[in-house]
Amino acid sequence: MAEWITVADVLKVSERTVRRRIESGKLKARRDGRSWLVHSSLSEEDTDAADVRTDEVLSAESELVKELRERVQDQKEQIEEKDKQISELHQMLMVSEANQRQMLEDKRPFWQRVFRKRDKDAQGG
Repeated sequence: MAEWITVADVLKVSERTVRRRIESGKLKARRDGRSWLVHSSLSEEDTDAADVRTDEVLSAESELVKELRERVQDQKEQIEEKDKQISELHQMLMVSEANQRQMLEDKRPFWQRVFRKRDKDAQGG
């Protein structure tokens, strides 16, 4: 009697890839519940090819991971720069609000505040 094993055990590929191969006739298989089963007589050539493809995929994925890590680092640096800018703007806003409160508390007319300030500056303080 033929022995059946899961495709993932043999080919080390995704279920989607297995379905595509089955649909194209490249793999002889049957469905067992949620799993696809292939005959245990799957040629060694097929498993070797799967190992090579797996190595290629892992190599491509490691390059992608490296690129993504670099992008993440760039994004972190940009975020740090934006945080600094936000902090500086926040400080400027606080000073501006303090100046505005001070002006609102001074009940003198605008022209008196301006001329008084000029007079003080002319007298040296």
